[in-house]
Formats: sequence, structure tokens, C-alpha cells
Amino acid sequence: MSYRLGCELSSRIAAIAPVAGNMAASDGSAREVECIPAQPVSVLAIHGTLDPYVPYGGGYSALGHLTVAPFNDVIGVWREIDGCAGSSSMVVSGPTTTRIWPCRAGSTVETKVIAGGLHYWPRIPADSLRLPWATDTRQAFDASAVIADFFAAHARVSVEPR
Repeated sequence: MSYRLGCELSSRIAAIAPVAGNMAASDGSAREVECIPAQPVSVLAIHGTLDPYVPYGGGYSALGHLTVAPFNDVIGVWREIDGCAGSSSMVVSGPTTTRIWPCRAGSTVETKVIAGGLHYWPRIPADSLRLPWATDTRQAFDASAVIADFFAAHARVSVEPR
């Protein structure tokens, strides 16, 4: 859903942050998805390498009847959409590898890939509601805080008169 919002509502939102999400046509191709935002949308994509429901490498999902695009293909599409630089900065912290590409109009595409991560929201407090598909309890980072900071850093500046 985040990717779709970025494609369709770029005039109203400045950034998206899909967690264990995907953007693919029914055949599993990210390139076949129609996505022509009116302006760049910054992307922070968080994904685990062992997610069985949205496989990192693409392919058939454990959810059944769903083929997903490889994570790197989805990110490649967004790097093209946002006109990003060819090279990125990279930081490895524990199981998480973060890559950031600077893009046009001050936008960025950033990924946080969690080695061994499954289909879960990173850093769900132990006393919170446990979802049946959130089986990996390793604490890589606090996704909620990271996403809030990303959104604050990529706020759209309104230039329209009120």
C-alpha cells in the first residue's frame, strides 16, 4: 500500500516507508507496475532477508497465490523514478545494512535490510500484541522511531497560497 500511495499521491505526500512490502504486477515484475509520480517521493524501505510472506529475492509467497518482485528490483524502480545517484552510502549495524541514495529535488531512497529478518515490525515491545506472523523477536532497531525521523526529515514544503 505504501508504494501505491507514493505512486498516486505524490502531490500530497513527501515520503513513504514500506515495511516488508512489495510493488509488483501479477507476474511478479516491479517494472510492469504503472508508477509515474508527479514529483519525487522519498522512500525508506525496511525488509528482512528471510521473510517467507514477501520473499526478499522475489518469487512465490508463503501467503499463497501471490508472486512478488525481488526487493532490489523494487528499489531499483524507485531509484529510477526519483532520479537517484548511481552510488549509495552504506552502513552496517548488527544485522541491519542501511543504504542511502541521494535523488533529485532533495528526495532520497533508503533501505534497511535485516539479515535473517522475517515478516515482522522491528522492535515491537515484548509486552505488545503478538501477531501470528511476527515470529522473529530479534531487535534490530526501532522501526517506528526511524520512520518518524525519516518523515520529519523529508517533509514536503508547501508553496501554495493558503
